[in-house]
Amino acid sequence: MLPTFTRRECSFFISYECSLHLKGENVFQKTQIQIIIIVFLILCSSLTNKVYSKVVNIKKFELIPTPNVYLTLKHINVREGPKNKSRRVITLKRHVRINVAGRVKGTRWLSIIRGGKKLGFVYATALTPVLEGSLKKPIAGVLKSNKENRIELKKCSYQINFVDKEQIINNIQVISNYQLTINCKVKKKIFFINATMFLTELPYLGNKKPNYQINLDLINIPDHTDMFALTIIYNSHKNKINFDQVNSEYFWLQRKIPDIPVLGVKSALISTVQIAYNGWNEQFWRKFEKNFK
Repeated sequence: MLPTFTRRECSFFISYECSLHLKGENVFQKTQIQIIIIVFLILCSSLTNKVYSKVVNIKKFELIPTPNVYLTLKHINVREGPKNKSRRVITLKRHVRINVAGRVKGTRWLSIIRGGKKLGFVYATALTPVLEGSLKKPIAGVLKSNKENRIELKKCSYQINFVDKEQIINNIQVISNYQLTINCKVKKKIFFINATMFLTELPYLGNKKPNYQINLDLINIPDHTDMFALTIIYNSHKNKINFDQVNSEYFWLQRKIPDIPVLGVKSALISTVQIAYNGWNEQFWRKFEKNFK
């Protein structure tokens, strides 16, 4: 069985052969040395190919897009490769937010990033996707009338302000809270609609799929003591929102609401306000108009 050698040893034997040639060693000795060199070069080539093969194997993992941020549900080991038998790199604590580059195709292993560099792989069942709901600045815009509406909508503008984050008691769920103000103009008069909004930063109803709840709650409807709530589900992976429910049909138009494509939290919040605006019925608008006459 032939011995194995490092690259440094291989280089040593090449230089040794050259020194023998310069000293005028006999042909037999030189032939022996040349045979040894050839054997060592073959071994070194094999060693190099093994190293290269390992590098290729690391790089060949194809990553499928996933949510960018996850929360650890328990203490979890980060592995050097997407296998349970791979060397442990580090252990992450429970309830820590981590950045993810993607999921290894054909597996449930996620590629973890720290400081812009790949840290290793973790198994997806120990994590849950999580959103960042805070806003760096208020969102403002103008609400657009839906052509399918059966009523004449008012000219309204809106502004969404981030308020704070709230930890749900006895739960890992965190919600982002917002204040919504809508200004509507009717016959040269302006009236205001004040509402609150919230977004669950962890998946809706404890589901590990990237579905998040957005609520728009009206609390100041004139002559109406109950809160009027609209619930929307935001799927961050499919980049869409869909209508879930309202808590009362009294102020709501009976109509089919299609899924709406969105891109990110900001877009999802804007689309939620637009769905509410297009869904409020004549009774809703009369309540506010009457109050501001």
